[in-house]
Amino acid sequence: MLQIVGLALVGGLITIYLRSVNPELAVLSVVCSGILVIAAAFGYLSQSFALFGKIAEISKIDDGLLKLVFKIVGIGYVVEFAAGILEDCGVKSVADKLIFAGKFVILSVSLPIFYALINILVGLVS
Repeated sequence: MLQIVGLALVGGLITIYLRSVNPELAVLSVVCSGILVIAAAFGYLSQSFALFGKIAEISKIDDGLLKLVFKIVGIGYVVEFAAGILEDCGVKSVADKLIFAGKFVILSVSLPIFYALINILVGLVS
């Protein structure tokens, strides 16, 4: 975790310096810093995937539903990351539209989960 914090702090300091020297490079610094921080966090993410896989195996949850949950979470993170970069670039209105569109995508991807939940409830009632 300290490595991730260190990368973020160094990237932030480089970005602050570059904003005063060359604003175009500051945008590139923000993007590169974000990518490096996310790459460093993937180790923790793989551990979480393994744990969720074990939970799904124990609870007999369909693998397709688990993949959908991961896809939904991934879409949320990617949209939030991209919106943050857009806000740093000074186009907050585009970032807001991206977040709005991301919510629609998440809703459409999550519909099979709602369908499975309704099937379970109907099965319990009857």
